[in-house]
Amino acid sequence: MSSNKPEGLLRRVFLWICLLGCPRGGEHYKLLIDQFEDTEKGFIFKKFQQKNDQGGLEGNQHTFEILFPSDIADKVEPNADIRKYISMRPPNCTTKEFYLGISNASGQWYLNRALGEKRIRGMFRKICLVCDIDISGRNISNYLGRNTAIQSIFDAGNEEIEAMAISGHNSSAGVRNYLKVTKEKKRNILNSVVQRLTESNTL
Repeated sequence: MSSNKPEGLLRRVFLWICLLGCPRGGEHYKLLIDQFEDTEKGFIFKKFQQKNDQGGLEGNQHTFEILFPSDIADKVEPNADIRKYISMRPPNCTTKEFYLGISNASGQWYLNRALGEKRIRGMFRKICLVCDIDISGRNISNYLGRNTAIQSIFDAGNEEIEAMAISGHNSSAGVRNYLKVTKEKKRNILNSVVQRLTESNTL
């Protein structure tokens, strides 16, 4: 996905926001340009507090901030992509939505109107296809981006409280549903069981 074309840049930005911001699938439709603050160290993504575990909205709903990591030059550059995407918005753009429609006009990348909900809904699936990822027999939605992001937080050795700080969950029970037990972790669990049984001379 090249950042030198409007469609490619849009997809790259969408993927970065999925992986670094952990938005719910429906949040993408309501994402606003003023939720992103550019700083010297990287963007600050201002999110709304998530729903509670019972499926309702918290009465004290508020925004919280996710600080995107600094870019690694020529390797991983989420901030550069987002910065370029924002800079390519039409002059005097009045559209408050973050995702804009693609323009076919020469010299203009994006339209002064929001990207359609249908296009946003199929974005993660389209990214998988463009990247030649085999998704046959799988129901791919934008939710998979959030799932992948939270699992990656756990895979990196972070605790539930740290995952909650990014995902916006209000309890560890909610974020724990994303915890995928790897084969290696399963092996370690069983090894610890065998070790305890051996130590207690019950084998």
